[in-house]
Amino acid sequence: MADDAVGIRVAEALRGRLDGLADLETTSVVGLYLLDYLVDHDFAVIVDAFSSDGAVPGRIRVYDVEPAEKPPVGPSPHYISLSDALNVGRMMGLAMPSRVTVIGIEIADASTVGGNMTPEVANAVGPATEKVMEVLRCTR
Repeated sequence: MADDAVGIRVAEALRGRLDGLADLETTSVVGLYLLDYLVDHDFAVIVDAFSSDGAVPGRIRVYDVEPAEKPPVGPSPHYISLSDALNVGRMMGLAMPSRVTVIGIEIADASTVGGNMTPEVANAVGPATEKVMEVLRCTR
């Protein structure tokens, strides 16, 4: 998975460190399929790779996600945003988290399957792991 594996690597680094602060799950699902992981939790932290125009590989961004205000539009459940998925969950009467924080790590390579992460992204695993711990401690 190369750079795209950074979220999984952060999860691996978190194993054994949470001391009851949170449950730890790993998945590669997107869209509505995330609802299975979010339902019945008060708070969620999602760590994932992302790329954007002008991306700085290894840069960590932290933001809270609010449910979308309108019904989702997309060609399939795979292609709706996290915000849309939260909205659908609430529209269905599911117990969705009151807060969802995303810790995104910018990646250099979103297309390579297999191999090692680029050095900049690999070096972000430690700081991203600490950022997760900081966010979790602040929710207590």
